[in-house]
Amino acid sequence: MLAMYRNPVQTSERRVVYLDLNHWYMLGEARAGHPRQPDHVDVLRALSEHVEQGRLMFPLSAVHYIELAENPRDHQREEAANVMTVLSRFNTMTSLAKIIDEELAYALNRRFGRPAFPVKVKKLGYGANFALTGEEKGFSLTGGSEEDRRKLEAKLGR
Repeated sequence: MLAMYRNPVQTSERRVVYLDLNHWYMLGEARAGHPRQPDHVDVLRALSEHVEQGRLMFPLSAVHYIELAENPRDHQREEAANVMTVLSRFNTMTSLAKIIDEELAYALNRRFGRPAFPVKVKKLGYGANFALTGEEKGFSLTGGSEEDRRKLEAKLGR
């Protein structure tokens, strides 16, 4: 089975909030039912409502993907990944290399007039590939059952 998911990033009415990985771990623990502090459940609920209503976006970065993959604690990694799925909806920030290229081009343009037309980099996109390379590709899943698909669609708010 092949399922396609696409969530174009629109930021005109949303606030973009970057969370450090330790906050994702905290929210993951709250979602899994063992919060560090009782009010973390309320925080998660409020953030989820804001995402659902389109008021907040929590994009992931390459750092999130890399550091999460390096975490040796399976349960902590899974809890964080689950809450990242729900809150980020796979919205991501472009790679640092792309941003540096843009900043360098603008600095050279201001100083020397070249390049004449500096490249404008898209800062927000969708999917791990965009976070790692700055290029968007279709997000697809293969395999799994209809039940698996429904669970993922529910997590993504589809």
